[in-house]
Amino acid sequence: MIVVLAEKPSVARELARILGADERKQGWLEGNGYQVTWAVGHLIGLADTKDYGFPFWDLDNLPIIPRTFLTKVTGDEGLQRQYLVIKKLFEGAEEIVNATDAGREGELIFRYIYLHSHCEKPFKRLWISSQTDKAIKDGFAKLKPGAEYDNLFEAARCRAEADWLVGINATQAYTLKYGNKPPFGEFGKRREGPISLGRVQTPVLRLLVERWEEVEAFTPETYWELILTLEKEGQTFQAKWFTDEKDRFHEEAEGRAIMDKLGETVLVESADRKPKSERPPQLYDLTELQKDANKRYNFSAQQTLDLAQDLYEKFKVITYPRTDSRYLSDDLYPGMPDLLRNVGKVSAYAPFVEKALALGLEKDIRFFNDKKVSDHHAIIPTETDPTTVSLPKDHYRLYDLIVRRLLSAFLGNCEKELSEIILTEAGERFKAKGTMIKTNGWRDIYQALERGLAKQKQEAGRAKKKTTESEEELELPWVDVGEVLPVKEKDLPKKRTKAPSIHTESSILGLMETAGKDFEDEELREAMKDKGLGTPATRAGMIETLIRRDYIVRDKKKLIPTDKGVGLINLVRTRPISEPALTGEWESRLHKIARGDYQPDQFLQEVRQFTVQVTNDAKGIQPPPKIMPDYTMEEVTCPKCGEGKLLKGKRAFGCSRYKEGCDFTLQPYIAGKLVEKEHLLDLLQNKLTSAFVQGFTNRKGNRFDARLTLGEDWKVGFFFGKE
Repeated sequence: MIVVLAEKPSVARELARILGADERKQGWLEGNGYQVTWAVGHLIGLADTKDYGFPFWDLDNLPIIPRTFLTKVTGDEGLQRQYLVIKKLFEGAEEIVNATDAGREGELIFRYIYLHSHCEKPFKRLWISSQTDKAIKDGFAKLKPGAEYDNLFEAARCRAEADWLVGINATQAYTLKYGNKPPFGEFGKRREGPISLGRVQTPVLRLLVERWEEVEAFTPETYWELILTLEKEGQTFQAKWFTDEKDRFHEEAEGRAIMDKLGETVLVESADRKPKSERPPQLYDLTELQKDANKRYNFSAQQTLDLAQDLYEKFKVITYPRTDSRYLSDDLYPGMPDLLRNVGKVSAYAPFVEKALALGLEKDIRFFNDKKVSDHHAIIPTETDPTTVSLPKDHYRLYDLIVRRLLSAFLGNCEKELSEIILTEAGERFKAKGTMIKTNGWRDIYQALERGLAKQKQEAGRAKKKTTESEEELELPWVDVGEVLPVKEKDLPKKRTKAPSIHTESSILGLMETAGKDFEDEELREAMKDKGLGTPATRAGMIETLIRRDYIVRDKKKLIPTDKGVGLINLVRTRPISEPALTGEWESRLHKIARGDYQPDQFLQEVRQFTVQVTNDAKGIQPPPKIMPDYTMEEVTCPKCGEGKLLKGKRAFGCSRYKEGCDFTLQPYIAGKLVEKEHLLDLLQNKLTSAFVQGFTNRKGNRFDARLTLGEDWKVGFFFGKE
């Protein structure tokens, strides 16, 4: 018998139908030489600390770092029975096929079951990118040796063990140390639930908290702009005052003085028009699909993932959704005409399919590139006839986005004309900018979608909102250099600066993709993908985890941190466990392990060292009330260079001559204590504080008093003597 293990019962039933295994058994389906069985997600997982002999949480036991990780069945008696079914089938198998999801976590699900059952038989791998009957049949005809995916398993194993080490130890340490202090507890009593930390979730929470703090701390500033309304042959347009340094006034009187000296005409100093081609957007990976669905339909990341999984497994109308690639492999290009004709059976897409075919379906390296395809290609429709499938409303919305994104790739560039007019009057300059779309190109396919969304918003009483693919034209009239234009109106509107936007699921997904770095350019974002926080398959779950643990709340599209979430970040903000860049570097190493370019043991050794550091930090630090104190030290001359002043930064005071090469910095938080300004001034002046500073905390969590010293290397140390 050939035993096939699927990831879940629904997939197993589909595989069994195609393989002819139609006889139902207790825990598997059998027939035609196959036994098709299933896991239930992560049926086997890493064991708990109690399985290593630590039944109770105790700070003295930490960090817990197993030499060898144990695994166990993760669920109830029903899951235990299913595991025993799989184990028995493996024992009697002539051949085993791993048919779990074709990705890192799917590989881990199979391997943990395989290893936990002590199976040593060789196995093969089913690796497919869609769930259509054709794809499944082709996949079984081209099964691959399981050993080809050993590196993928090692990456998955390293991810699981790293998350266990950091999550278990950090959560226990911080809960034991701070669980009875606000905002995690009251009056010496611990609230229900631990203070949960994690390798990925804590950096994500920090990104959300820091944006929230930016918004809360934002003080709007008032400014004025000087706007002229001009006319040319009955066409009016506006121009704004500017200089090389600024384009607004912080004092109304300044703008009023300039406006009062203006005459009734302006002179055209220059008039430029230049063409611009706007290329179609890249195809969808899961993160980009989640971002777009959140913007357009307010779908949560998890909702989009669930809908996409249904479209893939249940309806079979899209390819594998949990992909991080926005490219297609070259071998898919010859099949594009038939694929487009298939989706063109839907009347809404038919005109665009005809146009794309007429244009010739140019093969663009931005869409077809073998080097850019990882485990799976971008999300596109399958060959399933869409007219034979009845999709629920939200499922159709997501399918519609995927179809339009693919079609847009073959509809040509959007051709624009950008115009800029510079005008002068009374020694002052004004600028007018315009955009005219000459050829819609790929934007054509989004116009009907935008009109429909705009109508829905109007019916719901909401204002129209521009999206990525919609753009309002502002055409400027033709003018000649030296031409004089009449001024119809002069205005000095009062405006206020706006706070940054609170993160939505769309914006935080973008930052998770690039480890907290904000890139507008698609190619730069693509280059950062290997260093993201989590993977496309796990990011939605991470947001839901933060909500479930009461660290953030969802308010429509906004993700707002709770007091508990802010309190946690205040506790660990200066610690590596909250640093997005570090987590991004780890994710990069996991990608390298999957490619065979990095050693798993080396990675796990780094994680073990980090775990020790995190645990010691938790034992020794005191939660800082703020990142930086309220006081400044700008009046102090830098002791190292003797010229600069000490400026206040995000983490420390630093010399104002850092650009000239002075690297002196002074941390206000030393050994878990915020040092008062008078002690720092004393230290800088005398290189030794005259009095003992009280309240420092060592790595073991013990308090001590000491005098501060400033060494010859300009580093701060402790002195315990009197002289």
